[in-house]
Amino acid sequence: MYLKKLYSEPLGLFNSGITQNNNVVEFKNGVNFVFGKKITSNEPKESLNGIGKSTFLNLIDFCLLADFNTRTPRLYAKKEFLKQYTAVLEFELNGVDYVIKRSFAKHQEVEFGTNIFDLQTFQTKNLKLILTEKIFSNPDYEGIIKDSWYRKLMVFFLKIHKRNGQLFEEPTEYIVYGANKQVELNQYNFFFLGLNNSLICENFELISNIKEQQALIRKQKRNILENYGILKIDETANRIEFLKNEKARIQNIVDNFKLAEQHQKREDELNELTNQIKELAAQNFWDNRKVESYKESLNLPDGNIQQSTVKSIEKMYSELNRELGNVIKKTLNEALYFRKMLSESRKDFLNNEIKELELNIANRSDEIINLDLKRSSIFQLLNVNHGAIKDLQEAFTVLGDTNAELNKITEYYEEYKRLEEQENIWKRQGAELSRSIKELIEDSEELISQFKKVFNHVHNQIYPESKSSAFSIEANSRTESKVSIKVSMPSDDSKGKNSGRTLIYDLSILLNSINKGIALPRFLIHDGIFDSMDKSHFVYTYKFISRLINEGKKIQYIVTLNDDGDLTEKFGNKEGELSIDNIEKQAIVKLSSKIKFLNI
Repeated sequence: MYLKKLYSEPLGLFNSGITQNNNVVEFKNGVNFVFGKKITSNEPKESLNGIGKSTFLNLIDFCLLADFNTRTPRLYAKKEFLKQYTAVLEFELNGVDYVIKRSFAKHQEVEFGTNIFDLQTFQTKNLKLILTEKIFSNPDYEGIIKDSWYRKLMVFFLKIHKRNGQLFEEPTEYIVYGANKQVELNQYNFFFLGLNNSLICENFELISNIKEQQALIRKQKRNILENYGILKIDETANRIEFLKNEKARIQNIVDNFKLAEQHQKREDELNELTNQIKELAAQNFWDNRKVESYKESLNLPDGNIQQSTVKSIEKMYSELNRELGNVIKKTLNEALYFRKMLSESRKDFLNNEIKELELNIANRSDEIINLDLKRSSIFQLLNVNHGAIKDLQEAFTVLGDTNAELNKITEYYEEYKRLEEQENIWKRQGAELSRSIKELIEDSEELISQFKKVFNHVHNQIYPESKSSAFSIEANSRTESKVSIKVSMPSDDSKGKNSGRTLIYDLSILLNSINKGIALPRFLIHDGIFDSMDKSHFVYTYKFISRLINEGKKIQYIVTLNDDGDLTEKFGNKEGELSIDNIEKQAIVKLSSKIKFLNI
């Protein structure tokens, strides 16, 4: 994977500081300088902080599907400005050109494909799976690569500081967050080295399970100690035994109450009678409401027309036409008769309903009286034995409480022991795994030796004055990772200790992958790696990469560098290959206190 171009849609998101085309950054084979240039020689070094060198690198990372949130503060802090733009990265992979377009406004959606005019839209999480397969798939690799690893692998090649002055970590510990960090990272380091990581992945899963199990054990232990007044977990078994004895003692007391069973039956019968009375009373209540409603309906006027009204209407129409008056009279009389019959039928229906409801109410009332008498007799019987029943109730209460505590603490303790046993099983598996990993490293000695040669070669090119360095992979059963990967140099070069070791290790991984055809990115980004190192190592690094390019290798080394005067003073005159002027000419991004990267 080689980077080709970075730009925005619409153009104008950034200013690369390159006169020819400051809206587009074109990457090249070899060293790609991201250069901070002083306006005047008297300008303080601090003036080159915050001009956008790291922001440029973050933009590359954004296109390669980095998170866009508070964990990426440089870009996220400017989200209101950025949301009008889409970042575009063009790159080459296995001889095919690809394009990634990612909008800041809709950063969870990404356009991707080979034809810039016909890109497919993916959810970020889905494209990560695709890119893992495309960028990191090695058909001949015997180990494991998971499609969920995309960002964990990619960030190895993008060493970008989150804040100014941040130091480099241990070379093999390039991810600075996450539980079981070294155990997890060994999976990826083995993959980068081309070593079978199957057992290393198994170990990570095993250690993760043990950690989760230990958290559950601690929680279960707290439940027991805090809820049952136990000082030490080992005392739990004694507490359970005590509760068992106490339960047996109280049960014996209960059994000695001769009326215990009879008392319980009478209480149950009393409760049943009370429930029946409540049910019957409720039915009577609602039936009484119906009776009241029906009676109110009977008392309503029926709205009949009086006979005098009929005669009045007949007379009025007879004055106009006697025959018409007779017809009107007959019609009204028929209507009056029908209404009368209807009213009488309705009254008969309501009276029948009222009688049936009142009969049901009376029957229920009699049943309530009988049930209440029966209930009263049981109350009297219970009151006679009040003293004995009170003691029995207390015994039942204590027995119930004791039994509840016994059941709960037994449940907690059995779960605690089950969790502990599972942890011990996994630990025994871990011990067996340690032996298998030791055998794996012994069997991989040839591959490890080959990488050591590459490592020593890179070291000697960049640190020619020091001919001793060390890279080692050793089994270590005393640690959770079960493997120690060490990168060391004489006295660890106290100035820029981790920077120097990171530089050597990262370039060795890159060169080894090129030599062996391992599918990894062919670019490497180092943000400020030479800030804390002697500048001679920068010069040697530049010359080393230049020799690799002359040998026909394709490799992109993207590095941030500030104009601090050291290069000109120590390594040649103004016409030298690495004079400030020549670095400025070679730079793919050139920024200053007046020309900052983002066009805000």
